[in-house]
Amino acid sequence: MNETQNCSGCAKPVTRFDRYPKYLCFDCVAELTDEDGLGINYHNSSLGYLYGTYKEDAAKRYPNNRCFYKGIEYRAREGRFGGVVVQPAVEGEAIEKTLVPKVAHIV
Repeated sequence: MNETQNCSGCAKPVTRFDRYPKYLCFDCVAELTDEDGLGINYHNSSLGYLYGTYKEDAAKRYPNNRCFYKGIEYRAREGRFGGVVVQPAVEGEAIEKTLVPKVAHIV
């Protein structure tokens, strides 16, 4: 039996993960913003770390894991087996800097 839980953003059913009881679904993650309302995306690098970019300018890196969904503060983290997991911020939780990958330009 496939157990479900509700997305903490939109409340639609998502696959249950005990490790991530309040994670955002893909649709809600697509709407993440910074504190100024600018759209952001999070990615995993091939070297195994999390980094963020701005939707309007993917070359511009977003420096931390603090994000917002409809004005509510969340934190993005690497999933245990890869991917990005976004859950509500816990009061007093530290903001972690994301690593900025060096991009090699081939001329």
